[in-house]
Amino acid sequence: MGIIVSTFTGIGREELISSYDNKIKILDQTDQSILDEVPPDVYVSDIMSQVDDYDIVFIPTDKHIRDEFERRNIDYDIFYPSKERRQEIILKLVGGRMPFPDIAKFDNSCNKLIDEIDNDESPNCYKHKLSENNQFIWNDQTINNYINSVIENAKHSERVGESTRSEENNETHEEGNA
Repeated sequence: MGIIVSTFTGIGREELISSYDNKIKILDQTDQSILDEVPPDVYVSDIMSQVDDYDIVFIPTDKHIRDEFERRNIDYDIFYPSKERRQEIILKLVGGRMPFPDIAKFDNSCNKLIDEIDNDESPNCYKHKLSENNQFIWNDQTINNYINSVIENAKHSERVGESTRSEENNETHEEGNA
């Protein structure tokens, strides 16, 4: 079963995906058009039907989505910046050529959303506040430890599978010589 990760805009989700997309299975469900078309309960049901097939499932930080996860008692991690990093994140969004209306929307709601997350007392929400300059999800030790464990487990499973196939081949070969 994979983990569910809620990511704040501009915190490095796309960089993490591009770094690990060929090493682990990632499902990015943060597209706003999905959220506009589907009610939260349907959205979360869809996520839960797929989470076993992926190592990481990314979801947005929208409160109504987080509330639905809370209502269902589903654990998830949330990565978000401190308020002091607002300007740094805005500059990153400008550099990434995000449309100006989206940057303005982010700028106007940033502090409110951070306060909302800070005040969230949900036992299902595991907060990771990225407070340092240049600290993003793609270079965060917590998520990288998880990713590295997934990669190691996959390698181990591959070796075990190869070893089992090798033993089966030896048994078949020995039986043929008898």
